[in-house]
Amino acid sequence: MVQENNMTEKFSNIRTGVIGIGSMGQNHARVYSEISNFIGVADPDENKGRALASKFGVEWFRDFKDLIGLVDAVSIATPTKYHSEIAIEFASKGVNILVEKPLADSIVNSEKIIKAASKANVVLSVGHIERHNPVVRFMKDNLVQNKLGDLISLSARRLSLYPERILDVGVIFDLLVHDIDIMNYIFDKPPVSIYSLGHNFKNGNNEDSAITILDYGDGHTGICETSWLSPIKVRKMQVLTSNNLALLDFMNQSIDFSSSNFLDLDKSDLSNYAMEMNTRTLNLAKEEPLKNELMDFLQAIHKSVSPLVSGDAGSLMVKIAEASIKSIETGKVIRL
Repeated sequence: MVQENNMTEKFSNIRTGVIGIGSMGQNHARVYSEISNFIGVADPDENKGRALASKFGVEWFRDFKDLIGLVDAVSIATPTKYHSEIAIEFASKGVNILVEKPLADSIVNSEKIIKAASKANVVLSVGHIERHNPVVRFMKDNLVQNKLGDLISLSARRLSLYPERILDVGVIFDLLVHDIDIMNYIFDKPPVSIYSLGHNFKNGNNEDSAITILDYGDGHTGICETSWLSPIKVRKMQVLTSNNLALLDFMNQSIDFSSSNFLDLDKSDLSNYAMEMNTRTLNLAKEEPLKNELMDFLQAIHKSVSPLVSGDAGSLMVKIAEASIKSIETGKVIRL
């Protein structure tokens, strides 16, 4: 707590704003009001904008450009199709930008954002929030330190109720990108190929469920089940290593570890053996991933360093998402 207080004191002079105040933008506003010099929100919806601005004692702007000159950093939480226009505008004016995932609606627009941020020498962070979940940090650290054995495969399930608010993208750009970004981070490399099966049971324009297989090379694989059609919310990933089977629960921020020992194993008769199962649950100290994400963004600005999720990482996810959709459309494995 002392460390967090010291960090927020460093950020008190960083002027921040939020563009787009849907559910995610409202949460960005709440956290910025706690950890920075929060200036205002921009959104064309005057009723919502004034109400949120009043709640935090800041200004509301109908036009996002009116924030330019008033802020040092912004979160862009608008529909995806507007990301590139807004991000390029702010970057070109020297404002640091955090763009909610996905970075953009195409790889072309992603690269335009990266180029604009690089040219202006501003921080560009991408809102792949699960990288900031303590279960991901714990798993990454322990795998790097070789405490869990050799990594073999990852398998994820990310299921949700149908999101009526999302109209511009399908489940791949909305949900699948979370798990593939985690897999890229844990494997510490991008996949070499991807194959997806997808369907649109309720959505006439975009896929609302998908099964995806990723080949990371060297025998490493990732499997993702992603759907908007579930009656319950699921956010879990299974990590298989040579010593453990670990189940990560992103919502509860807990990890179940399972291992086994053979007892009196007769190798001449493998159909008859006794096994001792060992299972333990690790409940991590609860943290808010969004707060971790925004503090990482502000720390990158304060120290002039790269954020945990860079523009390049965000652009890679757009490339993989586009390949996943292409695989669904063609029925083929897409090499990356």
